[in-house]
Amino acid sequence: MNRRTLLSLVLLVVLFASCDKRHISFRQKNLNGACVGVLASSMQENQAKELWPNGQYRAYPTNIDALNALRHGEVEAVYLDELVVYNKQYSKKLFEIAFIENDHLPIAGAFRQSDTFMANKFAEFLRVIKSNGIFVRMKNRWTMSENIDTITPVRLVKDFNKKTLVVGIIGEMRPYSLMNKGQWTGFENELWALFADYIGYNIQYEVYDFAELLPALLENKVDVIAAAITVTEERERKVLFSKPYSHSCSVCLVKK
Repeated sequence: MNRRTLLSLVLLVVLFASCDKRHISFRQKNLNGACVGVLASSMQENQAKELWPNGQYRAYPTNIDALNALRHGEVEAVYLDELVVYNKQYSKKLFEIAFIENDHLPIAGAFRQSDTFMANKFAEFLRVIKSNGIFVRMKNRWTMSENIDTITPVRLVKDFNKKTLVVGIIGEMRPYSLMNKGQWTGFENELWALFADYIGYNIQYEVYDFAELLPALLENKVDVIAAAITVTEERERKVLFSKPYSHSCSVCLVKK
């Protein structure tokens, strides 16, 4: 097992298993007053301001943009969702983990508040695939594989007589979302594709910047948004969350 695989497995234990609420420090650095890159409108953007009250912050539309900013020295650190370590732009040779914050916040899809029917159907669907083992096998396939690019995407045949479930995503967010063989796939995208099939719908993905997802949902451009979105009280006032299907942790990266 190579070092990158070992790191991924360690992080997966935190991400999908028993994220307690302890603060795990691998290499604590004093970043108060530093310039920190965050994902615009993310939970980490608000947390960073609490962790480093005297810091400066630059919000980026994608995790890739934030990583590239750290790579080129535009910021001294980035504070992002832990999933960033799966990104192709992440390099253990260039970056190191300053610390991981075990937030233990649930991850779910978000519907419009009026869409109780879809939320209830998703809860029913999640119970079914958890009871028959499909959920665990799917999660393990996407999170324990040494190379998720080799996983064959689930392909659903489009039926023009069916309605279409339009899902708002933010593109690459491995292992939740990635492009493979011309098709959006990954743990979260596959989950929603199976849900669409469960209710007899086609699936369609629309890509937005993270900060654009909520407006797209509220303006009826999409039916649901799914991008490793954490459930917070502020967001619950605007959307109807599905039953959670994962948990989130945050990671602070610095350049070596």
